[in-house]
Amino acid sequence: MDAVAFFEVGLSFLRLLKLRHDINYKKKHFRRWWVKPHIQTCIRNDYGAFSTLFCYFKLHDHEEFYKLYRMSVPQFDKLYEILKTKLERSSAVREPLPPQLRFAITLHFLAHGDSIETLCKLYYIGKSTVYGILSDVCQDIWDILSPVYLPEKSVDDWKEIAIDYEKKCNFPHCLGSIDGKHIRITKPPNSGSAFFNYKKYYSFVLMAICDAHYRFTWIDVGDYGSLNDASVFGATGLAQELEEKRLPLPEPECLPGTQSSIPYFLIGDEAFKLRPYMMRPYPRRLVTTSREELFNY
Repeated sequence: MDAVAFFEVGLSFLRLLKLRHDINYKKKHFRRWWVKPHIQTCIRNDYGAFSTLFCYFKLHDHEEFYKLYRMSVPQFDKLYEILKTKLERSSAVREPLPPQLRFAITLHFLAHGDSIETLCKLYYIGKSTVYGILSDVCQDIWDILSPVYLPEKSVDDWKEIAIDYEKKCNFPHCLGSIDGKHIRITKPPNSGSAFFNYKKYYSFVLMAICDAHYRFTWIDVGDYGSLNDASVFGATGLAQELEEKRLPLPEPECLPGTQSSIPYFLIGDEAFKLRPYMMRPYPRRLVTTSREELFNY
């Protein structure tokens, strides 16, 4: 075979490979619909959960509305009005989803933890669209509400919390109760055992401080489930500020009926370290006196 013939055979082989690649690419990326028939606007408006369940419960059955969205109708309306401008979207290609629908889907997901597949079928919306809605709306909620409901505390704010604890719980100088909550997740790819907790499932940790009325005053979310509460809290900015005495806390004062000057502090369980800003109970296995039992109680 001369050089020209060899070149032609090689060129034909390359063309055959390219044709095969093009066919496979088209098979892989071929889309039957830009929008699937069952999630088109007219179908969604007639049969979707928003136009049926949501609207019916909101108008006629507030008890079922609360069960579905974990929020009363007045609470929903109030929060929606606050977030409305952030929830609105515009598109030159097709009509955007109503902002109230985007908000309802997010509340449904947060209230029940339903799978994305379930939400898609209920609300007649595409999977990628639902993922985008949940991410955007949750971020909007945090951006608008966190400065209002989780602001940085002043000395007077901390003192008010301590007064509430003393009145309601008979525990003076307490700035809040702190604890961690494991949020169950699917194992992230290539994460090893980082998220595998002592309860034998995968999770990340919500660390939170609450006042005497069970209201969050500070949160930190997302640390590895394999870490204990003390390690999670020690890595937060709040713990570092407390350790370096940069957080504006009330000055130490005498306890009622005593001459002992005691600092203001948080209270946690045995998992936390005893620090000037952190009070914890006596270890249960070492409690020997009635005073220690009473203090732990």
